[in-house]
Amino acid sequence: MSFTDAVYTLSPSWWRGWAGSRFLYSIAVQLDALTDLAAYAVRARFPSLAPPDADPYLSLDRGIDRGYQETRLSWLARCREWLDRWAHCGSPWGVLMAVRGVISPSLSAVTVVTPRGTWDSYADGVQDGIGVAPSHQGPGVQWFDWCSLSWPYSLPNGVLGRAVVVVWPDPDTGWSQGTRTWGDGSTWDDGGLWDVDGGTAAEFRSLLSAVATWKSGGTWVPAIVLSWSSADFSLGGVGAQPDGHYGTWSKLVTSGGRTTRVPSRYAGAAYCAGVI
Repeated sequence: MSFTDAVYTLSPSWWRGWAGSRFLYSIAVQLDALTDLAAYAVRARFPSLAPPDADPYLSLDRGIDRGYQETRLSWLARCREWLDRWAHCGSPWGVLMAVRGVISPSLSAVTVVTPRGTWDSYADGVQDGIGVAPSHQGPGVQWFDWCSLSWPYSLPNGVLGRAVVVVWPDPDTGWSQGTRTWGDGSTWDDGGLWDVDGGTAAEFRSLLSAVATWKSGGTWVPAIVLSWSSADFSLGGVGAQPDGHYGTWSKLVTSGGRTTRVPSRYAGAAYCAGVI
């Protein structure tokens, strides 16, 4: 029963007339409005009941960011699992789920590799989640020698370990291998990206933010790699693997008594700046 109905029912007969009933209604309707606002405020904290305008506050409260093309239903489902997901924060499992959240609904293959030779991965098309652990191999399996021969020569101050995140984007991400070349008429401020077509800077900032939030403290991620070759950066070591010079764009190679500078990164991948 509303306050307006209750006030009328409980009032004596002389308050139920033309003037009295309107006066009481003007007071009780404020209480009804306050009750509705309180009920809406309580519902707004629950993903299944919250209105769309509560989404930014749900994201801040639960620490679950919506992917750049993720459906609201998918994001709300992840918000309902927030405590279970945060239990994996600081682990490769948590990082992989966060990356998959950014690129949702894509189920692209993703991997986190550590110097100990551990590989944690979700294969292409395999659904991630709190009940679906990534495949795990190692320690001792081949590790990327990312930068022992190039800058930086050692771990930054305060860093205890390294990890590399690799994503093999499928068409659902909207990203494709970059086609830009020097002298093609592109300018630095035209909103486009080098090495990646179809993406925006904001999308990759969200990817970097997700990795920075969900990685373990003291772990340095030198780069987030986007690879368009299933063989490259793979566990089997087939294809072009980082050779210790991938911290820089070029390296010196001596052949036939002649030393020349050649690219140390190949055209089959893009590299997002890392996070500490």
